[in-house]
Amino acid sequence: MDEPVTKVRLLDMIRTARAEWDGLLSQVDETRMTQPGVAGEWSVKDVIAHITWHEREMIGMLRARTGRIESVGLAAGRTQPGHL
Repeated sequence: MDEPVTKVRLLDMIRTARAEWDGLLSQVDETRMTQPGVAGEWSVKDVIAHITWHEREMIGMLRARTGRIESVGLAAGRTQPGHL
């Protein structure tokens, strides 16, 4: 059976995934960013907008469940351990 993921491990996983995402995006030039066809008719920019919307929705859900956002520490781009 898998062991539960701790808050510290979860945040580390989120930071790692975000760094990978940022690395991938840095390889996409401005022209390609708006070309349709990346996912159906969606462009890279459309995919980014969709993911951004989803992240904001998740933050809202976490706020509603916990009554506070500081437990996540990512809403304002705070990714350093001292900001969590």
